[in-house]
Amino acid sequence: MKNFIVTSVVGKDRPGFVNLITSRIREIGGNVELQRSTRMAEEFAAIILFSVEGGDSEVAAAVEAVQGIRAEDTLIHARSAVTQGGSGGVSGTSAELTAVGADQQGIIDEVTLLLFRRQINIESMNYDVDSAPMTGQSLFRMEARLSIPDSVDIDGLKDELRQLELALNFDILFRHPSG
Repeated sequence: MKNFIVTSVVGKDRPGFVNLITSRIREIGGNVELQRSTRMAEEFAAIILFSVEGGDSEVAAAVEAVQGIRAEDTLIHARSAVTQGGSGGVSGTSAELTAVGADQQGIIDEVTLLLFRRQINIESMNYDVDSAPMTGQSLFRMEARLSIPDSVDIDGLKDELRQLELALNFDILFRHPSG
């Protein structure tokens, strides 16, 4: 039986960082199913979903083997994953949200609070701050993939996003199959 383990790794960026984990996964007979990573300042962060064949004892041994990796300036956490992928057990439709504007404190909090109140699950989200080309002003860009429960009123959600857009003075592009 195929079981899944999710691992998060954070540490000082250096060559071979991801291989530190993936080589151990291979040694224990695991298979990397999904991996996301990024560099932030001088740090590197990765989230890796891998599978192992077997039951509870094989999963426990795999978790222990990955957590047992010792590397300087590195934090590693692994645990059995409940399921592969999915949206937290809630069925719904996928949508995409992009927000762009002058960077200001609280943007992520405001957007995620709006989504939380409507029980919308964030499947993935990236947020970056860069300098605007002409002015050099700090410009944020957030992109998110969402899973929206069928019970959510999409028109009401769009209205709330427009209100947030006006309140925080940034642009939101919301793409949903309903248009």
